[in-house]
Order: sequence, then C-alpha cells, then structure tokens
Amino acid sequence: MNQGLPVLQAMPQPLGVPLQPGMLVFLLLLAIWTATGCTTALERPLDGACSAATPAQAAAAADRWLRLVSYAPTNTYDVGKRGEAVPVPMAAPAASAKVVLSYPDPERHAGGEAAFTRLHNRSFAYDNALAVFWLLTSDRPGLARDVLHSLVALQRPDGAWGFGFAAQGDGFVNASYVRAGTVAWVVYAFAVYQTVTGDTQFAPSLRRGVRWLLAQRRPPHGLIEAGRGRWVTAAVYDPDWIAAFAATEHQIDAWFALRAVEVAEPYWSVLHGVAQERRALAEAMKRVLWLPDERRFAQGADANGLDRGSALDAAGTWGALWWLALGDDTRALQALRYAEIVHAHKERGWQGLRPYLTEPPATWFVEGSVAAALANLRLKRTGEATAQLVQLAQLACAAGPGLVYALDWYDDFPFSPAAGPTLWYLLTSAEAQTGESGLLWRETDR
Repeated sequence: MNQGLPVLQAMPQPLGVPLQPGMLVFLLLLAIWTATGCTTALERPLDGACSAATPAQAAAAADRWLRLVSYAPTNTYDVGKRGEAVPVPMAAPAASAKVVLSYPDPERHAGGEAAFTRLHNRSFAYDNALAVFWLLTSDRPGLARDVLHSLVALQRPDGAWGFGFAAQGDGFVNASYVRAGTVAWVVYAFAVYQTVTGDTQFAPSLRRGVRWLLAQRRPPHGLIEAGRGRWVTAAVYDPDWIAAFAATEHQIDAWFALRAVEVAEPYWSVLHGVAQERRALAEAMKRVLWLPDERRFAQGADANGLDRGSALDAAGTWGALWWLALGDDTRALQALRYAEIVHAHKERGWQGLRPYLTEPPATWFVEGSVAAALANLRLKRTGEATAQLVQLAQLACAAGPGLVYALDWYDDFPFSPAAGPTLWYLLTSAEAQTGESGLLWRETDR
C-alpha cells in the first residue's frame, strides 16, 4: 500500500525558491535511501565477540546509545505546495521538553549518500512514542513526561501530528504530512503514560488525538483512512493530497490506542463511544482485511477494493500480536507462521524476514523481525523467540550498538542505527528477561 513516500532515483532538483535548512534535510531524507552498489553489506559473524553477543549485552549497549535531547526549535515552518516555507504556529514547548534522535549515529556506516549524515537532528513522532514506552519500562517516568511535553507542542490544531521534525535549531516541522499510524502511536503513548503514572495533565491532547482518529473511519469499508500529504518527488510536495486508503498496519495501531484510551480515560471513553468504535473497527478488519485462505492480513483497502499485497508487519508480525489481543491464539499463530515462512529471507548468513513480497528491497527488515520475536514470546514459542533475539543481539553488536533497519543501503531502508528498531528490541528483550508482558500492545479484549 503506497504510503505517499516515493521511491526516488535522484537527488532533488532546485525548486526555484530558497530552501530552509530543515526542509532541505527532509527532501534529502527522501532521496538518499537508494541502493549504492551494496558495498557495505554486513556478513554475520562466525567468531569473535559479536558471534557471542547476548540479548542482555545488546540491550544494555543500545540503551546507552539512545540519545534524548532538549526540544528547542526556532522559526517553526513546513513546506508548501510551491516549495515555499509555510509558518507553523506552535506554543512554546515546556522548558523540560525532550525528543529522541531518530538517527543519532548517521556516520557509522559508509555507503549511503553523504547527505544522510545531516539527519543527526531529525526526530520522528513514532520514535518518540516508542521512547515513552521504553522510558516507562526502565523506570524513568520523568523523562517519558518530558518527551510527551514535546508531543503536546507538536500537536496540530485538528488533533493530529505530523510525521517528523527537526529536534533543535532550525525548526522544520512536516506538520502537513499526517498518517493515522503516527497519530495512533502518539495517542497510545499518552494513554499508557496516564495509566502507569496517574498523571492526567496530557488528557486534553490525548482526547483531541482520539477525536481525529475516529473521524478517519470512513465508508464503505469502515476502516481508518491514512491521512494526508504526499511527497510526489524529492522536490515536489503536495500538502493537500488526501491519502484515501486504509493501511492494515494503521488499523492495528489504532485498535491498541483506542483500547488503551478506554483504560486510561474510562468515563470519557464511555461518553464518546470509544469501545463501540473500536469494536466496529475490529469487525471491519476481520471482514475486509483478513484473508482466511492465506491465513494473513491484506496490505490494506480503499474505495476500489482490497490490496492483497503482503507487508510483513500487517500480514503476520503485528497481525499476530493483534489476534493475540483478541484472544485468538489460533489465528495469531497462523499469521506469524505465514510471515516466518513466506517472508523468510536469508542474506549473508543472517536469517530474517523481508518487508514485502512483490516490492523491493529483498532484504531483512529488522524492525518487523523484532515484532516476530515479541509474537513468539507471547505465543510461548520460547525457542524461536530466543533464537531471533540472539541473532538481533549479534546484529546490534556488528552494526550498532543500535539496530539498523536493513543490512545495507536500500530504498527506504537505511543501513544506519535507528531509534525505531532499537526501541522495539529493547522492549522485546525486557519482556523476554522478565517473562511477563511489557507495556507494548499488552491491552486485550479477551
């Protein structure tokens, strides 16, 4: 399902108008994730320290590697349809506000475009939501609160959140690039924080985000549509484009967010019919998106019908975790086994899972593979989960200490240690060590 991010083959061309520094970095982000001859490919170590790396060692190193910085933007702006800078009015963030850097170590691996190193100041809303879960898990609620202060400042007037932003200095905020999955993850972070700490100061932002999410449920399918905004090329942005499709991944994100809101805000949720909306969403997911003949989820749907493409997270790893939340262990195992068999990919000694079947790249998608380990843990397939976590520990040792998205530089999958897969790994590794379900997607409807 096209998320509106193009696969680009060239660096951006001049727009004819001056580019602000942060805007230029975002344009470069879209352009640089292209194959560069696969000269930096990483072989799985057969001996040495990394071959003996353990999940506990990898997790400790990854936690030290993550970077939180003060959120201190200046001159906040977005990019308009003609490439011009458009002011983004924002309330000043709290003095303690912090964000996680999405690529804290962009120069670690050669082979990508040189411009990738400029992403050291980039932060994504999704990564910050994951950081909240990890900070709560590791008993740092004050830092989790600081991250949420940043997300309050970044919330749009309509209740949604843009995709990414500059952490400090130049204040580029791609506020008009909105995806339902991002909004759901941020809402989810607010809800879980409120439940864990009892701190209700973020309830207004949480409620506005829920209203936005519920407003995206559209006929004829009853699913949540994706959002708005599209990078047509690296040099052409359309902030008015409506993403009129429903990605399965976004439905899973939204279901867990809504369930967490019911726990955090029970009275408000009853008044606004949150449980009814969530259950109606679940029924639409089963009716429209689940493919019983293939025992997996389709990639998404729109007004023209079903997209039967197979995306790793939607089809099997995240899909399995959703079925587990519904108490259907049989379908959960079906979805997970589909992913492990059909999406299996071996590369340079690494045994992982590829992101798509009919689309490039044919590589190990690390974040989706961490979710497989989490699903195996919750299905009590301890041997499978342990083997996956050990291999991820070896990868974190060889390429990290943070985890990369892929084993080389590919379109949309950078070979650079990244906060997203690293935080998934930290949360999954912690769950494996304790033997109890952690904070991530623990909500059920059993």
